[in-house]
Amino acid sequence: MGSKGFWSEMLSLAPYSEWQAAVDAWGAELVNGALLCVATLLVGCGLAFGKFCWQAKAADGALAAAGCGTPKSASHVISRTSLGDVEVSRCTVFDFDEVLSVQQVLGAAQLSEHGLRRVFGGAERLAALDVLLQDLLEHDVALAVVSRNSSEIVRRALAGAKVHIDGVPEPLLRHFSPDLIFGCEDYGDDVPKSEVIANRIMRPNSLSPADVLFVDDCLLNVCEVRQRCKVEALHVRNGGGMDAWDMEYVKVWARAPGTFGR
Repeated sequence: MGSKGFWSEMLSLAPYSEWQAAVDAWGAELVNGALLCVATLLVGCGLAFGKFCWQAKAADGALAAAGCGTPKSASHVISRTSLGDVEVSRCTVFDFDEVLSVQQVLGAAQLSEHGLRRVFGGAERLAALDVLLQDLLEHDVALAVVSRNSSEIVRRALAGAKVHIDGVPEPLLRHFSPDLIFGCEDYGDDVPKSEVIANRIMRPNSLSPADVLFVDDCLLNVCEVRQRCKVEALHVRNGGGMDAWDMEYVKVWARAPGTFGR
């Protein structure tokens, strides 16, 4: 029996109105099922986001006082400022462990010449990182670090990690503004990174949210800083520090001021 004959026979067994009602009921059930799936997905995403970002509420009072939560109007933003001895208009704030480095730095044993090669992922990645940092400076972007590690360890690691330029070993530390490296000695465990960025970097230097990029491997920190400071934030995924894609993203941000404004 052909398909035409089959449907003719089936339709002859029941009035058209009954078939239409059955089709309508089946369609409504399908739509309701789809809506339920979408609603469940949205609720799940909301709960996951809330899990990562609930700590951000603790920073509300301090950040409101710092003026970080609301972008400044053009009349209140100084277009160029001085961070250390370098004139800049913007700032990239890096976490250290598993962002600039490829592993967590726990102590002096990792700060030897051999240890630092592993810490920064080898000579090729170290050279790529040096190119990235130099590129940022050439676009008037100051470089800062806000880490839960010791600022002393961060400085020693950046000072010991060297690339050879025209035969001369040059440390990564030369790229960073000396007063913009913050570690666990500079703020408590209960202080969110957004508060450090607001009170120690943005407010003293009259930087607006559009002037700042934050880079971190912890999604909680990324959510918290993005929500409170309204700045562009890059989440370094999968461990192992910034890869080529992450570095290119940072370069694009530096070369296109205002494009990533929130």
